[in-house]
Amino acid sequence: MMKKSAHDRTTAETRSGNATINDVAKAAGVGRSTVSRVINNSPSVDDATRRNVLKVMEELRYVPRASARGNRLSRSHSVGYVFGLPKERMDEDPFHAIIFQGVADACRQAGLNILYFTDDSMNDPQSATTVLEAARSGMVDGFIAVLAHDSWLLKALEEWSVPTVLIDPQHAGSPFPWIGIDNAGAMMDTVRRLQALGHRKIAFIAGEHGHGTIPLSFRERLAGYRVAMEEQWTLDESLIVVERMDEGIAGVAAGFKGARKLLDSGNKPDAIVAANDLIAFGVMQLLYERNVRIPDEMSVLGFDDVPAAGYMAPALSTVHVPKELLGRKAVEAFIELYEGTDGKTAPPECLHRVQAQWVNRGTVADRRPRP
Repeated sequence: MMKKSAHDRTTAETRSGNATINDVAKAAGVGRSTVSRVINNSPSVDDATRRNVLKVMEELRYVPRASARGNRLSRSHSVGYVFGLPKERMDEDPFHAIIFQGVADACRQAGLNILYFTDDSMNDPQSATTVLEAARSGMVDGFIAVLAHDSWLLKALEEWSVPTVLIDPQHAGSPFPWIGIDNAGAMMDTVRRLQALGHRKIAFIAGEHGHGTIPLSFRERLAGYRVAMEEQWTLDESLIVVERMDEGIAGVAAGFKGARKLLDSGNKPDAIVAANDLIAFGVMQLLYERNVRIPDEMSVLGFDDVPAAGYMAPALSTVHVPKELLGRKAVEAFIELYEGTDGKTAPPECLHRVQAQWVNRGTVADRRPRP
């Protein structure tokens, strides 16, 4: 008796109409992302691979679930907004709340309904069932999402080929197109401005989650800091501090602990750049308790420009991120993708990076020598 090939076994074991993208990838001997690119008619797939994948799709009678219902007559004209980060992130940091306002305003102007989905993790099948059911039933045409790097839902949306645009993805290698911030470029400009004002020992404080993961935006900002510092001097690694963000108001606690570590090290900087405003608030609190005058003895700079930044004493100098614009651009991208791909997913690429700008208030000193 002839032994069945892996392709034959997959074909035999997959019921008509129930094949998944994983089944196709296994039978075709390619990765799941390659199958997705073939579905999306991406030019990055060579002809031989494309023909092989299409042949397997036909043999397995595979139809991408979202595109199976994605004709123009069945559109719901609704988009789901998924916030899959821990709920306290929305409560303690208005950054994401303002992004959502931009999404809501743009949807209203475009005549789209918006359904809001939130869960502390979206990291297991049970917590993400409602979202997937909305996609399966046609309640929404797709999603605009903020998701953690290890989100189970992220993998499920890719598996189901659901049209999705991510906002400020939390990790590299996104499976979906996304809208982001020019974090590295903005931080390079910020550090160069500090250097031009006479600062030499510029420290950087970032936060990491309890499982040791530094958010992608923080990593990009740190990369920009490194480039700008190394343009002028040999980088002093002791001026880079990363603290855990898993207690109290997470970012504030990380800034407080990071500033304490810098001051106790004996290698006191003349400026501290924080990866976001909440971390900068913690830095300012520690400096206040240590009687370190801002900005006379220590300059402090944040990133994001959340509303509270302008009400600190002194008002926090920071990098302004146009948060509502992030939301609006995500809606524009979703409409363009959905109209242009007839309900299919699109290649994973950055569709737009918003530009962030320095806002100098009261926490940065001019340390240039006086004539």
